[in-house]
Amino acid sequence: MESEPLIAGRGRDEHLGTEEALLSSEILEPNKEALPLAEIASGVYALFVAGLVASTLGLEEYYQLSDKAISIIFLCPPVGFFLAAYFSRSLHLKCGRRVAVIIAPVCQLTYALTASQAPPFPVLLASLVAVGFFGLMDGSLYAWVGGMKPAKTVIGLLHGAFSIGAASGPFLANAITSAAHKPWYNWYYVLTAFVFLELPCLAYSFWQHDVESFHVENGRKNIRDEAEPDEEPSPQSSFSYTATWIGSAYVFAFMGVEFTVTGWGIAYMNRVNEGSNLLGGACVSLFHLGLAAGKLSLGVMTRYVPVQLLVTSFLCLALLSQVAFAISTIPAVSVALMALLGFLLGPLYPSGIIMMTQLLPREVQVAGISFVNSMGQIGAAFMPFVFGLISNRFGIEMLVYYVCLQLALIIPLWLWFFRLH
Repeated sequence: MESEPLIAGRGRDEHLGTEEALLSSEILEPNKEALPLAEIASGVYALFVAGLVASTLGLEEYYQLSDKAISIIFLCPPVGFFLAAYFSRSLHLKCGRRVAVIIAPVCQLTYALTASQAPPFPVLLASLVAVGFFGLMDGSLYAWVGGMKPAKTVIGLLHGAFSIGAASGPFLANAITSAAHKPWYNWYYVLTAFVFLELPCLAYSFWQHDVESFHVENGRKNIRDEAEPDEEPSPQSSFSYTATWIGSAYVFAFMGVEFTVTGWGIAYMNRVNEGSNLLGGACVSLFHLGLAAGKLSLGVMTRYVPVQLLVTSFLCLALLSQVAFAISTIPAVSVALMALLGFLLGPLYPSGIIMMTQLLPREVQVAGISFVNSMGQIGAAFMPFVFGLISNRFGIEMLVYYVCLQLALIIPLWLWFFRLH
């Protein structure tokens, strides 16, 4: 199903049945083919490694960084994500999906090898831009999975793996470096091994996803079946659909919440609740585990509860959990509430991606979802960066109110997004 374009023209919504039929099915036409388990398994591992990469910098003390300098770190990966979104459609048309999924771990490997050498801070920032090119695989995988019958379950599994990796990263890094009495950057040798294993797994499982396969998947018989120049979708063609812009705002706000909590949660627990680094780390890790649990259970929950009601009620409960977090003075309760917040936010992202695959036509899904994910990365950078400035001026106690404001903004965006059905 495609959303109504911003330009003149009618959508196909009126020909596709009732809204209830959409919610009760994973996609519009069931796919009776066997699930591609090798591709799904390698994708799950790739997202797990991406979570490890995203969560284990650990360099504040080594580089003697201020809160304002830490905020700059958030701004680097989105540059790579934005470039990946811009070139994603052209890369898929000329090289196929397999090249996109191979480039992503190569860029991650560049970052891990660079960080393992403890380079000057500007060099490290430049390598963080390379991490953003993981967006080539991110958008490609989600667009591909959106065509499967169990799309909610598989997307929840993929993004749940990311959250598990993000939860595991700090504990693995601390355990390995503490046991060996080595500085933080030695962890990146281990991370290099994780990424190096990812490369052959993706190459082997996606080797058949060449350019010919991509063209057939998107409605052409072969590469030479060129459309007329004015009919060929450009990388910007998804911009004419309302779903692209509403989805971008929705994912921007969601990723802003997620990375604000994970980026500043440890500092909040240390300064406000007078906890230790271990307590703060446990708080953030349990938040990620809660996210993973929420994402993994999405497919089950939506069998019994409509998506609109589920996400709306979870957003309202997330607001209430933050109010309770603000007044809590017991560290154990605060940690439990952070895990609960993660679980309540877990279904938000995969639900949004599923909506995108249902609202955009197949030929622009890769470009559209890549753009939405790049906007999400901008939100993941911009919102924590803004809070760093707020914290410098008013104190880190403002974190809870800042998160509540972001959650309150997501609710109308979700309702608007859902109305596009």
